[in-house]
Amino acid sequence: MCWMFAVYFFLLSPRCPASNANSILQEPKVATAEEEESVNITCNFNHPNILGLYLRRKFVKDMEVFYSAGHRKDKRVHYEYKGRIEYFELQNTVIIMLQKLQQNDSDKYICDGAVLINQNPVQVQGHGTILVVTAKKLIKCSSSFWMWYVFLVVTLLLATALGYFILSHVDAKKYCQKKKGREAQNMVYEDMTYSLRRNTMANQYEC
Repeated sequence: MCWMFAVYFFLLSPRCPASNANSILQEPKVATAEEEESVNITCNFNHPNILGLYLRRKFVKDMEVFYSAGHRKDKRVHYEYKGRIEYFELQNTVIIMLQKLQQNDSDKYICDGAVLINQNPVQVQGHGTILVVTAKKLIKCSSSFWMWYVFLVVTLLLATALGYFILSHVDAKKYCQKKKGREAQNMVYEDMTYSLRRNTMANQYEC
């Protein structure tokens, strides 16, 4: 992938040591995100008098992504990033938020600009941030779907088992009641036949 070559060149490219006065502390060094997510690139200048700031891409694409000067009075955004960049400035710290990332946004992003030191403009530059944007994972959605599916099936099974238990209990109760009723009827029937036989036998002896 392109971003792998960017990492390769970034790690192998010679970097001249710069003094703190002429450099920008840029964070993070490496950022990873999925598509449609956002990342923040922080550019910390060593001097509060910022004349202008650039955010540039290197290696995969050599282009100017963003430019701001005069505390937002002059601002430019590349058309590929229109509506996808938020810019925050606080004293000597600038935060650039890249939003709705795509895989082709993977590259090395470098902050550079100028600050005013002793009434003289001085060029400053950061060491860069490697941004790696990966494809959006669909496992989250599918796992969530399966969790709801399993929950629904278990709920239906429990409801079925509960209904079967209730119905079987009611049927058993009705069966017991019917059985008791039949036994009572048989006892009365036997008593009545016994009394009838007894009267018949008494009549025979009287004759």
